[in-house]
Order: sequence, then C-alpha cells, then structure tokens
Amino acid sequence: MAHSRSENGKSLRPAHVAIAVAIVVIISNFIFSGTVLKGQEIKAAELEMRAGELRAAVSGKGSGLYDVARTESFINGLPESKDLTRILDETFQSARQHDLVVHSADYSPESRDGSFSRYSFAFPVEGSYKDIKKFLYDIETSRRPIAIDEVNLASGKAGDSRIVLKLRMSVYYR
Repeated sequence: MAHSRSENGKSLRPAHVAIAVAIVVIISNFIFSGTVLKGQEIKAAELEMRAGELRAAVSGKGSGLYDVARTESFINGLPESKDLTRILDETFQSARQHDLVVHSADYSPESRDGSFSRYSFAFPVEGSYKDIKKFLYDIETSRRPIAIDEVNLASGKAGDSRIVLKLRMSVYYR
C-alpha cells in the first residue's frame, strides 16, 4: 500500500485521517444536535407551559379549582431542595456508568419562582459518541425534573475517537 509523501518525505496519511475524523465529528454533531435538541425543546416548552400555568394559578388568574389541584400536584411531585445533591450525584454517576469522564462542573445560583425553584449546572463529559448518546438518553428519560438547556459537541484531539460534550442543565425543585 503506497503512502502519499510530502517533499520532505513524511507521510501525509495521518493528516488525511485527522481531517476525515474531524468531518465525521462535525456531521455527527449536526445529526446529534438536531435530534437531541428537538426533544429537549419539547420538554422545555412543556416545563415552561406548566410553569406558566403554575404562576397563573398561584396569582389567582387560573381557571379555578382544577388549576389549583394541578398546581399542587405538580409542586408536590418536585423533589425537595435537600434532594438536589443526590440528583446531581445520580447525574454524574450515570455519566460514569457510561464510561464518560467528568472533570469539573459549574453551578449557577438558584432562581426562585414562587413555590418552586430551578438550579442550573454545566459540565463537560468526554467519551465515545455511542456512550454520550446513551448518557443523554438516560437524562431524557429520567423521572427527575431535569431539563437539558444547552448542548455543545466538540471533537477531541486529532486521531482520538473520544469527543467532548458540554452540557448545561437545570433541575426543578420545591
């Protein structure tokens, strides 16, 4: 098998491999972003709608007792603030179970909205594309009120099959 060689005699094949890997990662990013973000947009819209209904019911602008009952049911279904640490631990444990590496996390202050709050956190995970997809599926199907707010996919080092996914997520609680 002949290798292309440059003028100084070095092989050009590693450069071609790196370019091919970069192209595959970029295409995967477009596909991945489109499918994951669409599902998350729907989930976020549902949560925003429920939050709007909750605000209306709490302020007395809702449509009556049915709204109050739904509001109370929604709030009572949210985890308590004391459970936040466990929810975050479960999220990071899920990443580790899928052979993903989490180096650090950034936490945003709580935002209070009447009877419930939102806690945001961001972290990068590093691993194979397949493992990242499995991890995101676990988050999407979690019974926890977690929303994926932002997803950024980047390739790893040239010639490395690992990629980096940067996530920003929110947990809703009472």
